[in-house]
Amino acid sequence: MKANDSCLSDHIDEPIKKAIVGLNLLGIKTLMSCCGFSYTDEKVPKKHLGKAYVYLDARSPYIEHKLITLLRDSKWMMCFVSDVFIDFYAPRWEPKHEWNDPSCPHFYEIFALGINNLTKAIDKQKDNFSDTAIIEDGNSLYINDMGIKHWQYKPAKSWIVSPEIYNSL
Repeated sequence: MKANDSCLSDHIDEPIKKAIVGLNLLGIKTLMSCCGFSYTDEKVPKKHLGKAYVYLDARSPYIEHKLITLLRDSKWMMCFVSDVFIDFYAPRWEPKHEWNDPSCPHFYEIFALGINNLTKAIDKQKDNFSDTAIIEDGNSLYINDMGIKHWQYKPAKSWIVSPEIYNSL
């Protein structure tokens, strides 16, 4: 298996990057994420749109307790997908809403507002940040933890983050 030499920080959508760093500094391990919309200077254009989400590691210690305040303050929602994954996501447009169309200029707004609300909720808990956290590419879960030998997307290098990085984003 050829390693992916890029750093994970290069693979996280810019609009949600600060929230990802903050969640990990709070001890809430993230696995994958998407801001849900296309944005200026996007490195790899998305083929999937319409959901701002973070897959969280359900095995993180005290995960439910840590999420309670974030759920209340951010208005995000969650769903346990398996023993490993929690789907943590922002509100979305109703299916028949006129702005629920990627070609609509207002399509992105609900996701940008949701990410902003999540980041503000994280800001309220900055006193609980650890000094550092290691963010691992969720693709390593499939290869290393689940033993799927032919997983096609090779994990990027882990990213070591700190409160200083959070504040710089």
